[in-house]
Amino acid sequence: MSRAWCLADIRLLKKLRQGVQGFSMEAASDNQSQSRDRKSLIIVPCCSARLDKQDAARVQTIADRLMRDEPALDASPHFAPLVQQGLSDAPALIFGDQQEISLFSGNTPSQLEHRMAVLAQPGDIVAVHQRDKVFEDYLSTYLNLTDITFIDPQIAQEGDVAPMAIECRTNRQMHSAIDQIARKAGKLQLLAFNTTGNVWRLAQDISQHCGVRVSVAGPSPRVARRANDKIWFTNRVRELLGPDALPPAHGVFGPAAAAGHIARLAKSNQRVVLKIPDSAGSAGNIAFNRDDLSGMTVAGIRNELVELLKSRGWHERYPVLVGVWDCDVVSNPSVQFWMPLPDEGLPIVEGVFEQSVQGEAGKFVGARRAELSQELHDQLVSEAMLFACLFQKLGYYGRCSFDAIISQTPGARQSLHWIECNARWGGVSIPLTLAIQLKPADPTCGFVVVQQSLTNAIPYTTEQSINLLDGLLYEHDTSSSGIVILSPPDQIQEMRINFLAIAHTQKAAENLADTAMRRFLCE
Repeated sequence: MSRAWCLADIRLLKKLRQGVQGFSMEAASDNQSQSRDRKSLIIVPCCSARLDKQDAARVQTIADRLMRDEPALDASPHFAPLVQQGLSDAPALIFGDQQEISLFSGNTPSQLEHRMAVLAQPGDIVAVHQRDKVFEDYLSTYLNLTDITFIDPQIAQEGDVAPMAIECRTNRQMHSAIDQIARKAGKLQLLAFNTTGNVWRLAQDISQHCGVRVSVAGPSPRVARRANDKIWFTNRVRELLGPDALPPAHGVFGPAAAAGHIARLAKSNQRVVLKIPDSAGSAGNIAFNRDDLSGMTVAGIRNELVELLKSRGWHERYPVLVGVWDCDVVSNPSVQFWMPLPDEGLPIVEGVFEQSVQGEAGKFVGARRAELSQELHDQLVSEAMLFACLFQKLGYYGRCSFDAIISQTPGARQSLHWIECNARWGGVSIPLTLAIQLKPADPTCGFVVVQQSLTNAIPYTTEQSINLLDGLLYEHDTSSSGIVILSPPDQIQEMRINFLAIAHTQKAAENLADTAMRRFLCE
């Protein structure tokens, strides 16, 4: 009997035991929305999950060690006295840029930064790098998102682009607009796509300049950075669930070491991958098929790696993650969480979603509600709950999701591997929050997100996209289902679209999404 076989069976037995004794996996019986101090952010638990005493003690032990080894994890009190973590009833400054994510910084801002605007409510201020007034009118007319102030740097976006948290501090016009709203309300809150140190420094700057209390609806800076780091998350998965809970992976220092690991792993695996640990989506993934590496020396692999990495804007920061890329994938589930403050209760599971990915690097192109067996759903939720509770004890607050891969070779049992944590808002959580707001009486409504680049498609403007989808668009005062445009189309390189389809049933939402896609493709 091999050691690998024993570890796998131990893990399976542990999960089955937890499913019976350690966790309550029933759907929330009263189906009540769990609201916070913000009307546009409604949290609806999809099921109840609780740690048993043994797992809670294990999570606490790991959290205590991590806090002892890295005291900077608990950084939010350093921004006091007027800056605090959490939500409030104050107007929000909202921004959704991705400039502080590795391989995204300095690039022309993506139109996806407009997605966060759908989380706004009257009195809020939304900051983007370049306004789209047609999209703003669409939000007002179709979604009733009124009395919202939009601001931008009002300069040509050429060359390196500064992160929005820095623009809000240094751009005089933007800073003045923010100050005016903060002073008038006597308070403010920040709702950012990615809660970095610059976001907390912006909160501190506003609080000191205006003399008002500012709340930050996100994790402390160091916790966010660690949770988004694929190597750090990989280590936490091993600690909590054991080595069988993820594909073989190693953090390596230097291109020669990376090439050596790739060559070794390719001898016994069909595909291997190098990941930039602090990047997002597929931007930092470089996958290799075993056949493509046949006959290549380690030096040759190293040279190709360096060339590929530099072409993506990599700045030679180590370590990088090298690991096995799972094949025979049957599902790409994501477990969505809202992490409350510790005195508000355990992390809240909002749903399990099936992600659609495309290409060798696994680019995210959409999502829908997952259709999994109850046993697999429960295992996903129970294991993700361990991660969530650990993060909460380290000071994590706000949006978070955990991505996994389910694979199955012919004749074998399905395997579940955890891949990464998204310690920020994202392509599923933003439209999920919007869908609950639009259909609060039907929180499990049909749900499909599309986020795709359409090669050779006609480059429609925002106005043309609205006209193209006439008759399909959701309208706040008349619709019970429809298409919601989440961000303006991006036409810089190729037509990129991002929309949500919601309906009473999952099938109806999928039909809506298919109809919209056919229109964009002129079929």
